[in-house]
Amino acid sequence: MELSGVPETLLGNLGRRAAAARAGVLDDPLAIRVVDRLDYDFTDTTRGARLHALRVATFDMAVRRFLISHPAGTVVALGEGLETQFWRVDNGQVRWLTVDVPETIELRRLLLPDGPRRSSHCGSALDLEWVASLNPADKVLVTAQGLLPYFQRDQVYTLIAALAERLPGSLLVFDVVPVAMLNVVRRGSGRERDLAVELWSWLFDPDERATIRAIPGVDELRDLAPPLSLGVASLGIAAITRLPIGLRYLLPVISILQARFRTVSANESGMQASSQGARMTPLKESRQSTLPVLRESRCATRLERDRRNLPIGGCLRPGSWLARIPLPVGRARPDAVRDPEVHEHPRDREQ
Repeated sequence: MELSGVPETLLGNLGRRAAAARAGVLDDPLAIRVVDRLDYDFTDTTRGARLHALRVATFDMAVRRFLISHPAGTVVALGEGLETQFWRVDNGQVRWLTVDVPETIELRRLLLPDGPRRSSHCGSALDLEWVASLNPADKVLVTAQGLLPYFQRDQVYTLIAALAERLPGSLLVFDVVPVAMLNVVRRGSGRERDLAVELWSWLFDPDERATIRAIPGVDELRDLAPPLSLGVASLGIAAITRLPIGLRYLLPVISILQARFRTVSANESGMQASSQGARMTPLKESRQSTLPVLRESRCATRLERDRRNLPIGGCLRPGSWLARIPLPVGRARPDAVRDPEVHEHPRDREQ
């Protein structure tokens, strides 16, 4: 079976997880077994395995935190590829839905077949047909690991808006690629470098964060940090998540965010049920009505108003309020050490 384009990128992620597991920095023996079954040269995928393990651990921690509150909840993994997260976080009750394109699902079903609490949906994450398979009474967490950067900007906005509308009260955990990260990757070489340069379409910066925060139904948006127990690198990434937003995404580090969607009231729920047909409009048809609202909301945010002093390159001008924010110094607070997984700068709450 040949993979190309975005589906091919799953092999790199799988190889790095297996390399991290062999190095003892990630508990993922299944990734090793899957790699051993594939006729593919994973040699180049070992680079960056330890940093990749931090990203994986951050997603895992978000899922575990969700399952502590909702043990029998549902996790929907968009664009999951050959991710083995279910086996790392399984609590014996969680229900799992994998959503991916046909060629990936075909391979996944050969290597990681569906089970009693695991099912898969063959199709694009953008069509939202998979929502119909969910129990409306279930608590839901949606993950998009290594997926959204391959979408166009308007596709990302409209997908998040649709999730907020159709899965109120749920969570979305996703990672983003800043412009600085693409610049670093361009200086590399190899097949993965070529795929990233060719396929990364949506790059992240403070303006993108402000736009997502302004999407109707997005009640909260937070940056997630890895477990502090994973060494110096995890401490460094945790420190980055505490920087002011204007500086946070200027560094070549993949960030992981969690969006919490607003819970609807009983009256709103009844109104939504009565208009279910209208809500099931395909994303491509609803995009024109959604994006103008996002742009209008975006212009109303304080960050957008104040960042008019910020040039396209992202460098702070002297008059910008972002330039006047002091960087955090000194020792971490004890409560931050005890609960490291979520770091929200005070100015985040103003948006």
